[in-house]
Amino acid sequence: RHEAQQVEGVVGISRSNERLVSINNQSSSVSWTGKPEDDQQLFQIVIVDYDFLETMKVNLSDGRSFARDINDTSNMVITRLAADRMGFDNPVGQKIKVWGHEGTIIGVVDDILGSSVQTEIQPVVFVCKPEWSNEVFIRYEADKLEKVIAGLTGLFKKYAVDYPFNYKFMDDDFEALYKTENIAGSLALGFTIMAIIISSLGLLGLAAYTTERKRKEISVRKTMGATVSSLVASITKDFVRLSFVAALIGCPVAYYLMSQFLSGYAYHTSLGWGVFAITVLLTALISMGTVMFQVVKAAVANPVDALRNE
Repeated sequence: RHEAQQVEGVVGISRSNERLVSINNQSSSVSWTGKPEDDQQLFQIVIVDYDFLETMKVNLSDGRSFARDINDTSNMVITRLAADRMGFDNPVGQKIKVWGHEGTIIGVVDDILGSSVQTEIQPVVFVCKPEWSNEVFIRYEADKLEKVIAGLTGLFKKYAVDYPFNYKFMDDDFEALYKTENIAGSLALGFTIMAIIISSLGLLGLAAYTTERKRKEISVRKTMGATVSSLVASITKDFVRLSFVAALIGCPVAYYLMSQFLSGYAYHTSLGWGVFAITVLLTALISMGTVMFQVVKAAVANPVDALRNE
């Protein structure tokens, strides 16, 4: 640990048995004075070494963190939600037991979402047991990653020649929590682009058929003094109107389906009217852009060509 701290770019180093983005250890063995006998609520238990809260930049809101110069291996730090679940207004100094081991609460930290946003925040108890901590966590300066990896690799080989230096980034752990969502998002984007292209091709064909059917009408109107812009507006408005009708049907369905999807997450964004307004506007613009090409081509053509055979 001392040598790793000398590596250029290393900011902090500590150990734990859990990664804060995916805490798996839960227990109902946490007890305190006044706890009801039938209370079986679960607490996430995180075993840590000294400096872990500082390395992870967990915000301390009350009390103090674990200190090396004070043998804190029998003391504990809890989250604000854990204090609320225990019914402590002033948790610092209170006695609690974890797995039958009694300790004193020395600090309170902000709540931590130790899993994906699909689940609600759980109460967490940090227990300082360096000998039980089996994963090393290192905070580093982002612009010195290569130097940090090179320095730690050399240090690891110095003490563990026969073992490979395996490491992971917490960013990857965090991203893994939302692997399904990322895949679903990529698929949705792909299918959306395909749907827009197919719809635009169909709309283009319909516009070509409509303008061809109304070519003589357009020519007569043009000879009677109609401007190109008025001709374009008279034809495109029907297509735009259909786009708005489709939006009126599609938006409620989309709102219902998205609401059902988001309800599966304890923490999620809200569906504001702005999302659907932008969608309707983009739909109208795509429709106008697709149709306008054919309509303008017919409107600027020489009316003599269309009326020659009349």
